[in-house]
Formats: sequence, C-alpha cells, structure tokens
Amino acid sequence: MVVSFSSSKCGNSNDTGTITVAAPYTTSGDTTADVVQRSDLPERYSFSFLHKWNFLFPLGRTVQNGAISVAVAALVLLVAGLGLRLYPAARRARRRRLADV
Repeated sequence: MVVSFSSSKCGNSNDTGTITVAAPYTTSGDTTADVVQRSDLPERYSFSFLHKWNFLFPLGRTVQNGAISVAVAALVLLVAGLGLRLYPAARRARRRRLADV
C-alpha cells in the first residue's frame, strides 16, 4: 500500500506533532485515511517492512513467499525439537513424583 504523508486537501504536518496520512487514492470527498502521531511512525514502518516481509519485495513475490515458508517451517521444526528435547526430562520428573507418593 502506498501512503502519502501529505495531500493538498487532506492537510500537512501541523504544530501538534501529527501527520495527516492521505489514502493512496482520492475519493469524491478527499477523505483522510488516518491521522498518525510522529511517535507512531517507527511502529508503522516496522509493521510494514518487517512483519509483512516487505523488505523482500524487490526480489519478487515468489521469493518472498518462499522465504516466509522456509522461516515458518524452521520455526515449526525448532518448536518440535525443543518439545522432543524436553519430553524425556518431563517424563523422568513425572516418574519421580509418582514414586514418591
């Protein structure tokens, strides 16, 4: 999504530290899409580029989807590996508790 930080009809940066963000398209009434505090801009940037993996956009959509798939598969294998690593220890602890009763 393309976001413009100023628009001729929607307003510009003002004295209160807010930025009026205009929609990437204009409607018949030139509706304002959002009003963003300057302190919220890093959060929006990190969501757009890191969370949505947009930093891989220049490589193409197929590469981006492949990288996300590999990362998710790696996380699934990591969690499964940790679970298998902890299972014997939990089983020993359970046997000790039952033996103490």
